[in-house]
Amino acid sequence: MCLSAPPDFDGTVAAFRYAEPVSWMIQRFKFNQKLSYGRVLAEALAAAVRRRRDADLPQAIIPVPLHGRRQRARGFNQSLEIARIVATELDLPLAGDAVARVKATEEQSLLDADARCQNIRGAFAVRRLPWRRVAIVDDVMTTGNTVGELAKTLKHAGCEHVQVWVVARANR
Repeated sequence: MCLSAPPDFDGTVAAFRYAEPVSWMIQRFKFNQKLSYGRVLAEALAAAVRRRRDADLPQAIIPVPLHGRRQRARGFNQSLEIARIVATELDLPLAGDAVARVKATEEQSLLDADARCQNIRGAFAVRRLPWRRVAIVDDVMTTGNTVGELAKTLKHAGCEHVQVWVVARANR
């Protein structure tokens, strides 16, 4: 298993458990371009972060990037759309261009846990990183492999503290 050691991120905030009706809303947002659902989900994530009194806010928000091919096919990056709203709600800088997805990976949702780990390895590259404390924003966290790989990449580039903020987290 990929996460045999502790993950490279320092904490997680999830607005919801990945179950109905949230999972239904995420699917419609992500695959049917129901952007109004994305707004509702992003506002819920911002509210969940605000409720966390034990965590300092990061210096910037970094959405999980999509590979260019996947973004062109989908028409948008759901993580970026969520992150835009969260950044506005929390008055934080959005670093949508700080990291690139340099490897065209298989869709993680189609793979088992071990394959997800191999699939995502080496997928990200840092373009610029003037911050030491950041939050990665994504729609769903299942195994944690994607955000774990991105956190590892950010820490290797000099980031000291990486939080993960997701709309929903699957029970594992």
